Amino acid sequence: MEHLIEIIRKKPLVHLLAPLVFLVFAGFFKWTIHPTWMTLFFALGGIMGIYFLDIAEKFANITPSPFRSVVFFGGLGVVMLFIVTSSGSAFASGLVLAVYLTLILWFGRDFMKDGNPDPWFSQLADPVGTTAKKVILGVFIALFVLASVLFVR
Repeated sequence: MEHLIEIIRKKPLVHLLAPLVFLVFAGFFKWTIHPTWMTLFFALGGIMGIYFLDIAEKFANITPSPFRSVVFFGGLGVVMLFIVTSSGSAFASGLVLAVYLTLILWFGRDFMKDGNPDPWFSQLADPVGTTAKKVILGVFIALFVLASVLFVR
């Protein structure tokens, strides 16, 4: 139990507020003023998604984290698009959208803090230039926006 409390305390405020604001807006645009049970499941999945990777990293205890890589990021993007467009599960949609937004926030924080998020590219054989890293981040953000629009429609 103390591990979960530690995870909740260590979460940066922006990494909590950004997904919560996203969940509120996505839920509003999806169901407008007529929430259903699916709205509740979407919110529950999203809240779980906010802490999902933090919990997985804490309990898996693998260094370096396999979740902080562009390979996982890209793979999750494909899974996210599949779940949002094909599953029909509001819980799963909320979960993957929140997890993907968490990855975007992590990657962006590492990019802003260090200016060069090399650990995210350690699984690739060739070095990746700074411009390519910015393009990759842009593609991942565009993928998230696409998945969000497809979910809301």
